[in-house]
Amino acid sequence: MLVAGAAGAALFRGALAIVVLSGAGVWGLIVSKFLFSSMNGLILANNVAGALSTITKRAGAASAVVGAIQYGSGMLGSALAGLFANGTPVPMGILMAIGGLGCCSFA
Repeated sequence: MLVAGAAGAALFRGALAIVVLSGAGVWGLIVSKFLFSSMNGLILANNVAGALSTITKRAGAASAVVGAIQYGSGMLGSALAGLFANGTPVPMGILMAIGGLGCCSFA
């Protein structure tokens, strides 16, 4: 399921990048972002389960590290989107597309 979620994220990141670069409008952005973000349910739950299945004595600490990485990467992405902001959704879409590609390649 993790690989399926990562593949879906990679597919929808391509759609998201096309939508923001072509200026297809707000509905194209909403739909593609929703589809991309919906893959998070498949990716995160299976990723955490896989990480915690190998660590039995320190599962709480491992869960905390996974949560910190998740929130830290969100903060980094938000900071980069703010840094490259130009009044359009292009920086957000490009950063989300890079994240989707990274997710697929690491899965």
